[in-house]
Amino acid sequence: GAMLDVPLDGAFPAQHGEARQAIERELELNPSPFASIEVVRRVLESHPSFLRGCLGDVARVLGMQSRTLQRRLQAEGARFADLQSQAKYARARQLLARRAVGMDAISAELGFSDRRAFTFAFKRWAGHSPSAYRTQVFQSNVESIN
Repeated sequence: GAMLDVPLDGAFPAQHGEARQAIERELELNPSPFASIEVVRRVLESHPSFLRGCLGDVARVLGMQSRTLQRRLQAEGARFADLQSQAKYARARQLLARRAVGMDAISAELGFSDRRAFTFAFKRWAGHSPSAYRTQVFQSNVESIN
């Protein structure tokens, strides 16, 4: 259990506080039966460092116990791992659309052990490799310019 108390790389308490305030404001304005799913998605999208983390990291930023967040997500028919995976896929597509960002950097940002693990996951999500996706993006950009 001692490892759970070790701070994550890239963990910025001030940034987490800002994230929590923004999310609390959002929830007050928009109470929804899927509030927990929406909040977790928002945290994962706005703070890519959480793509490498676990449910406990997100729960901590939201000021709740892991078990509470897990129960809320279950009640809404979702699993944290699936939401995190969806967010990783979305972030991967964003990064692949930037030619200057290399596959190793993308793999690391998304928390994969290496490039092969990232490629394998991306193929599962998209049905084709990240490099095929990247080629497709740049071809369609060129076609839209011409």
